[in-house]
Amino acid sequence: MPKVKFALTKMLCLEETNEPSSSEEPYVLVFASQLKKVAGLVTIPAASTTMYGPWENVDKGDLVSTSVHISGPLGTFLNHPSKNFWGLDGKPHELNSPDEAIFIVALMENDDAQAGGIRAGLHAQLFAAITSYANA
Repeated sequence: MPKVKFALTKMLCLEETNEPSSSEEPYVLVFASQLKKVAGLVTIPAASTTMYGPWENVDKGDLVSTSVHISGPLGTFLNHPSKNFWGLDGKPHELNSPDEAIFIVALMENDDAQAGGIRAGLHAQLFAAITSYANA
């Protein structure tokens, strides 16, 4: 089976919530876990939660990119591609069957929260829940 990688590369805002205070500040969290069977039990040897964004001042019709653009010498721009949410180490990884992975995606709105803290808490809870559920 060939090695693959998955990443969110772009996102289009189709609708706004019309909050009176500001434009949207969306971000996306993707929990990805690898599943393996060992001695009849399902184990989760690897999992990660990747965060894309948050983006500021997003309005209806805006297309945002998850790549990173950095100013370089003479005004050029360096483009760093999006982080992969599969392979879990950022490199292409085999996915022999859809039954070997779980992907959970959440579109979030950043309203005065610490997105990094939300990502860490979500990862801990999902990893524990899926590990417990897999062997129930």
